[in-house]
Amino acid sequence: MMTFWETVRGVRLADTLISCLPKLTEDKKQFTVRITSSEAAAKVEELVAKGKKYVDQIQDGTEVVLVFEEEA
Repeated sequence: MMTFWETVRGVRLADTLISCLPKLTEDKKQFTVRITSSEAAAKVEELVAKGKKYVDQIQDGTEVVLVFEEEA
């Protein structure tokens, strides 16, 4: 009896994973921006418009630390 990986679909899936996974795991550089809470929305919009990817935020008292990613 054949396993899934020995079928046509299994081989196609394996080929797809082999070709796509390196692109998904490429190095990405993360950076942070520390601003006041009232400025957070505008800063996210600004950096996303410049092609940065918003990742997360951390509340630090009255400030917010925004985490972004960009291609390395």
